[in-house]
Amino acid sequence: MGYTAKGHSGFSEQGSDIVCAAVSALTQSCAKGIMNVVGATARYKLDSKGYFEIFIEDGQSEDKLSKCQVLLETLYETLTELSQDERYRNNVRVTITERR
Repeated sequence: MGYTAKGHSGFSEQGSDIVCAAVSALTQSCAKGIMNVVGATARYKLDSKGYFEIFIEDGQSEDKLSKCQVLLETLYETLTELSQDERYRNNVRVTITERR
């Protein structure tokens, strides 16, 4: 269970792109919630090219998994709403992929 965010939105120049900043803030806040608030163990990767991923490691308690699921669903709902906004729909794409 986790997510990946990659690339830049192309809404504006890199460094002044409010859409990219919003997605970065949302994805990194969710990751902080997973690791620091819920206390779940996760592997994550962040680079300067617009790539971020976090995956919750196996062996978490049901309580932690349930709390992580709430955070992930909130992130999904927020990013989906952003991707459907007329102003940003060409700059944000949300997809769900099952990983094994």
